[in-house]
Amino acid sequence: MANEDLLKLAIDAVVTAPAASVHRIAALDALRVLADSTLHVEVSKAREENVTWSAIGQSLGVTRQAAFQRFGTGNKEQERKGEIMSKTLLLEVPEHAKKIVRAVASSETGDAISTYFGAEAIAVLTPEKLDTVWAGLLASFGKWEGFGEGSALVLGEYVVDETRLEFEAGAVTFRTSWSADGKIAGLFFLPVAG
Repeated sequence: MANEDLLKLAIDAVVTAPAASVHRIAALDALRVLADSTLHVEVSKAREENVTWSAIGQSLGVTRQAAFQRFGTGNKEQERKGEIMSKTLLLEVPEHAKKIVRAVASSETGDAISTYFGAEAIAVLTPEKLDTVWAGLLASFGKWEGFGEGSALVLGEYVVDETRLEFEAGAVTFRTSWSADGKIAGLFFLPVAG
């Protein structure tokens, strides 16, 4: 996904998150990281076109030395790439989680597992086991009716997504944890109280 598309997703996440919530804070942080990443790309492109550090610094309201220190060869490229990857994942996993639920609900569990599960999760959770869990949810809560509120947060080296599933007789939180490679590391169905 291109940086521009990710920025649009991040802006949409900020706009749709409830005011004064941890969801909006996480969305704003993701937007900040992606905007910073895009800024680094644009500075690199400008340098390739022989734009001077002085001109770059002036456009940012800083000295040429400050611009070079921030964007020059001495920056923390690997650390920034890791942060960008987790923030990108933060924007992508809510839709991935929904695709998994849709696949399980339409008896395409094997496809969802092969696409989204890491090797360790595949070894533990077979399509048959996940289908059995889904059948148990249907038996307990009735027909699945759709999605409710959701949220995703970066916790350490994982992104954790919680998507509410609405059933006829109640709701369940579908919690997934995702590793840096974009694969599921853990999955839970948790009844919502009340």
